[in-house]
Amino acid sequence: MQSIRLSSSGATTAAVPMGAPLSISVSFAGDPYPIRPVLGLLVRSNMGAPVFTVNNRFIGGYNFSDPVLSGTITCNLTNLPLMPGTYSVDLYLGDGAQDLDIIEHAISFEILPADYFGTGQLPHPSCGLIMIDASFQLDDTAKGAAETARI
Repeated sequence: MQSIRLSSSGATTAAVPMGAPLSISVSFAGDPYPIRPVLGLLVRSNMGAPVFTVNNRFIGGYNFSDPVLSGTITCNLTNLPLMPGTYSVDLYLGDGAQDLDIIEHAISFEILPADYFGTGQLPHPSCGLIMIDASFQLDDTAKGAAETARI
């Protein structure tokens, strides 16, 4: 791995609002042998705990069949459901099933508070690191009707 770039909506950044997209681009050189690049990310909390991992080895449809000597591989994370805070990223670059280069805590980024649910309210930071969209249904037995609410 030669360089790392964080971006959101095309602009280089180190901080994004809650729910915003984040792209992580890694430039690499496979000299002297070409590789079929596999990029793995392990996102960690500010305490070092794993939050989630992704790679194009187990997420289907992103296997690159033609080997290349060098290039840039980008992982696009859409609608990051992370609570405000600082997160670090471990990077894994491989060729097929084998990792060739690993950089722990390679880069960090900040998630900024935003009105993720559109209610002007956020869970307390002690409630976890991610936000999950949910729907709720109330069956009013006295009225014999059901009402569905979504947040």
